Amino acid sequence: MDEQIFLRIQGIAGLQGMTVNERLWASGLMDEFDWAVKTDKSKAKKMLRWLKVDEASIEKIVKWPGTSADNVIANLLLIIVLLIPADLIPHPFPVWR
Repeated sequence: MDEQIFLRIQGIAGLQGMTVNERLWASGLMDEFDWAVKTDKSKAKKMLRWLKVDEASIEKIVKWPGTSADNVIANLLLIIVLLIPADLIPHPFPVWR
């Protein structure tokens, strides 16, 4: 399995000019990486090395409890919204009576 992933990555043109998310998407590893970063950090690090991500970035990426800062922010916003009573949340459209 690892060999297939490695060979797939080797065939991607312009890898160095891509963001980490673009590299994961182009390689078809987005879902597998999301799983690995939560359950097998050594595998997640290996995937990022194959994608030619620098070591400092790898450590920052794998350190997060989720897959990205966006996920953490989204989860915090969801928690905040769930804690606000429904009658205090403004309706996006005025209700005409």
